[in-house]
Amino acid sequence: MRYFVENPQEINRLDMVFGYRNRDCVLYKQEMANWHRHHNLILTLDEGEADERYRTGRVTDHLAALTFEDISTMQAIVVGPPVMIKFTVQMLLEKGLQPEQIWVDYERRMACAVGKCGHCHMGDVYVCVDGPVFNYAVARQFAD
Repeated sequence: MRYFVENPQEINRLDMVFGYRNRDCVLYKQEMANWHRHHNLILTLDEGEADERYRTGRVTDHLAALTFEDISTMQAIVVGPPVMIKFTVQMLLEKGLQPEQIWVDYERRMACAVGKCGHCHMGDVYVCVDGPVFNYAVARQFAD
């Protein structure tokens, strides 16, 4: 993502929707100030009031409002807790993206980071060795 943020000429459009529990949980505040200049950046809060920088509600609430011109060239990256990943992917599929266009991150499942403890075992893969980022065409087969 950093590459595209720093090289906006390489892409047609970059929409970023970040959800946080409250203002104290917001990460990358300094970087986001720059990202907002070149890209569509939506920051949502579960707790607190909306203002010129933050909206309230779930990530999926704001993702639903986005319109996409050429879905065939899109890629989506979904990072977050499992329930958010589930509903965000579902919404992206409903908007017309194919599973091959969606990438999901399962970092939170890792423990030892070398494939020995088995904590991150999903289907036929070890998240810490084979991931943690997977194409949804593969990841949808994981039981999580």
